[in-house]
Amino acid sequence: MPFPIGAAIAIGGLQALSGTLSAIGQDQQQRDQIRASNAAGLRQNQFDKARQAFERRQALAIRKAQEENFKRSETNIYEALGLNYNAAQRGLDNAYRTAFYDEQNEAIQLAKSIGSASTRGMTGVSASRVDRQPYADRGRNVAIRQQNLQEAQAQYKDETRILRNRAYSDVLRAFEPISTPLMFGPNIPNFVPQKQPNRLGLYAGIGSSILGGVQTGLGFFS
Repeated sequence: MPFPIGAAIAIGGLQALSGTLSAIGQDQQQRDQIRASNAAGLRQNQFDKARQAFERRQALAIRKAQEENFKRSETNIYEALGLNYNAAQRGLDNAYRTAFYDEQNEAIQLAKSIGSASTRGMTGVSASRVDRQPYADRGRNVAIRQQNLQEAQAQYKDETRILRNRAYSDVLRAFEPISTPLMFGPNIPNFVPQKQPNRLGLYAGIGSSILGGVQTGLGFFS
């Protein structure tokens, strides 16, 4: 008994329909996955860009604060250096002032002591020795003052050189946090979405399903 044509057509049609629906479902599933992946990738890309922009703004704000802090530190260092210079200069000036006063006082005392032996009735070698003594004392005192002034000058030079070197080291130490130029890496590239699959694959799957259903239906009559 021949197989009913209607049943063969129904079976072939069902197989073709099932294959077609399966091909459409697979295509739709693939498209949904790509769409979800693109949406997640775009959100991640936007977040990464926002974070990069924030980190750069933060780095610039920190560098600005560091530069302002360095300027304040530099000003304070040089102000302190100026005060220390003034103090060292006052010390040297006082040494010269003291030497000048001592020189004046000794000159007055020398003028008063000249001829003191004669006034006391002394004559001969003893009187000459007594009259020469103030000159000898003055010469010795002048030499001592000159030596003291030379020491004061040397001390002033040493002290100011130490102050200058210390201030220079302090400035370098304060500058260290901003000594390296602030640099940023490349910008995060824009997100490139994945393309949806070509429709030709879907059409090929549907065609294959229909052909398979026809072949199944015809198989009942062979």
